[in-house]
Amino acid sequence: MRGLLCLFIGLVGAIAFYANDLDGTRASVWLVLFGGGGIAMISRAFKQEKLAGLILILSGIGAAALLYTDDASNLTPAIVLLLAGLGAGAFLMLPTPR
Repeated sequence: MRGLLCLFIGLVGAIAFYANDLDGTRASVWLVLFGGGGIAMISRAFKQEKLAGLILILSGIGAAALLYTDDASNLTPAIVLLLAGLGAGAFLMLPTPR
């Protein structure tokens, strides 16, 4: 249930922030933190860590695109969000220690 709540908060927050003031900064952060985190929680509950990693990578790419399309001066924060999504996704794709 926590995963669904985080996913809902992330998606609604990203849409609300992007629609209200057309600022991709807050929308992209909400998308990565809450949306990606919620999907990761749901995937881990069903023992699908590889899927969670892929979804986190895709949400990082989407958030970076949201951030960069508004203003070209946001290149550095977009790269940071992209690397955060890639790093978190790659970590979830690593084999579990036995």
